[in-house]
Amino acid sequence: MSSPYGLVVLQDLLQSFLSSRLHYPKDIEDLLLEHPKVREVAVVRMPDPLMGEKACASIAPRPGQTITFAEVIDFLKSKKLAQFKLPERMELRAELPRLPAEEKMDVIRLEKEIAQILEKESQARESS
Repeated sequence: MSSPYGLVVLQDLLQSFLSSRLHYPKDIEDLLLEHPKVREVAVVRMPDPLMGEKACASIAPRPGQTITFAEVIDFLKSKKLAQFKLPERMELRAELPRLPAEEKMDVIRLEKEIAQILEKESQARESS
């Protein structure tokens, strides 16, 4: 897309960039796809009151498999992923949503869903 001034705007690229961590989710996704228990993965932004946003790994395990957050972190550390790039949360799903008529992950839907989950968790803590 170009601006009224003729400048090119890389909006989609910027949206997939985790600004608070200064890395691309694809780096983490590619590593996690090497894990024998992971069928598909999308690393998305999640809101954070202090940092603005953090990384959440949405994972669909292979059939008959389950994976823990500790396993994910240990695996990424074994692959020498920098500590600051590690996701702060993991959500397990049977399948990851895809855009209609495309094979691309629907990361915007995943980001909205994690934001809703975090909001519900926050409300539950406040009412306790």
